[in-house]
Amino acid sequence: MRFITSDLHFNHEAILKFCKETRPFQTMQEMNEAIIKEWNSKVRPQDEIYHLGDFMFGKFDNIYKETCRVLEQLQGKKVFIKGNHDTSQTIKAFKEFGEVYDYLEVKHEKQFIIMSHYPLACWNKARYNSLHAFGHCHGSFKGIGKSVDVGYDAQGKILTLEEFVEQATAKDKEILDGH
Repeated sequence: MRFITSDLHFNHEAILKFCKETRPFQTMQEMNEAIIKEWNSKVRPQDEIYHLGDFMFGKFDNIYKETCRVLEQLQGKKVFIKGNHDTSQTIKAFKEFGEVYDYLEVKHEKQFIIMSHYPLACWNKARYNSLHAFGHCHGSFKGIGKSVDVGYDAQGKILTLEEFVEQATAKDKEILDGH
């Protein structure tokens, strides 16, 4: 199985105020534990999971150590796309637990998929029904054409790649480039 999500924001206490609907927790620790539990209830060790940015939040001295502490609890083969809150220290931890990219193109059952942290207006092969997965927006932007915000706060859960494909293919194609 393959999964996709974004913007888990581990250790981000203020996100409890910003995203109350998807994070109905009393404390940051409760949120962290609940997301780890959800991840591991879905993702098995042999599964692949794409995380499209903003995994850990904070400006504390031990962010590398804290990122490793969380990552070692999570099952699956991890593929990370860098987000705006992913620091050099969190990226260092990502490299120890999986693959790291700025942007990624993958095929899933013959479906071409573009993955980035930020939403794009134009992407490779959009004219040929490629799909675009993004995060960053926490549900405030629904995307253009066959693009979907896969972030935790947009979806309220970690998606299977099939769920993402189903959502994206149901949308109308919209081409903004001329070729």
